[in-house]
Amino acid sequence: MDQFDRAQKLEQMHRDRAINAAKRRPSQQQPMVIDGIRVCIDCLDDIQIARLKHIPDAVRCISCQQDYERRNVQ
Repeated sequence: MDQFDRAQKLEQMHRDRAINAAKRRPSQQQPMVIDGIRVCIDCLDDIQIARLKHIPDAVRCISCQQDYERRNVQ
């Protein structure tokens, strides 16, 4: 195995660790409240009341949640 192969393996290991850490983050995120209004952790817009009625612990607005799910599809 040459230096290039070792570097690739090391890079892949770091990438895998970062992906696994990112997958664990959503369950640890807390809702953000500004002036008594629940806001999206990504865009800081208000989270729609209808969304909160269906998902009381939502941390993202519908648009950001859809973007998040598209980025994290395996």
